[in-house]
Amino acid sequence: MIKYINDSISEKYAFDMQAILLGHNFEEIKQNVHQIYRRQKDNRYTNFYKNFRYFYNTCKELSVINCINFANHFIKN
Repeated sequence: MIKYINDSISEKYAFDMQAILLGHNFEEIKQNVHQIYRRQKDNRYTNFYKNFRYFYNTCKELSVINCINFANHFIKN
């Protein structure tokens, strides 16, 4: 079940948010997000995916307690 849906009519790659929220693991998400044709390296991904990847990699390095504290701070602020 999706709690948050991006209904933006002006966002070109709005479906990437759904792919990120419904993905089961990092590799599945990477395969399902849009890659922009004729762009290379990191520029071929949308900002949705680049932001997700940043937080995924940052949280992966945190302990469980630090990750929970970060999530709680993020939600509250």
